[in-house]
Amino acid sequence: MIDLLTYLLFYVTPYISVLVFFSGLAYKLYKWASAPNGPLSPIYPYASKSFLGKAFDYAFKIATFKPLYGVNKKLWLASWVFHVGLILLLFGHFRLFVEFTPLWNLMGITTKEKIARFALISGGTAGILFLTPVLPPS
Repeated sequence: MIDLLTYLLFYVTPYISVLVFFSGLAYKLYKWASAPNGPLSPIYPYASKSFLGKAFDYAFKIATFKPLYGVNKKLWLASWVFHVGLILLLFGHFRLFVEFTPLWNLMGITTKEKIARFALISGGTAGILFLTPVLPPS
């Protein structure tokens, strides 16, 4: 029984999850490509500014989703929360490769149990931030 469960969990389930992920991605790309063009303004910077001014404007528009804010404020908020959660999740998973000792010292976390508790709470919060905007509206 354990061998069957191990086989299903470690050899079958990853392929199913990859299949579901890419199927959903293909479906979303199809829906996006077949949707009519919206009133979003392009995010390209203005030509009359200096290079540094253009770079700052471009980075600001990307970081704040400024073109989307003028069109749909609810979608802007959901997009922003989703991307903040995604960045936090990526940062949290980065801990698998690098230990953040200066961060733990700064926060006063000294034991492995406290680090694990902090990772559980912050990872759960980031996961909720990441998933909440993609839930269907009620």
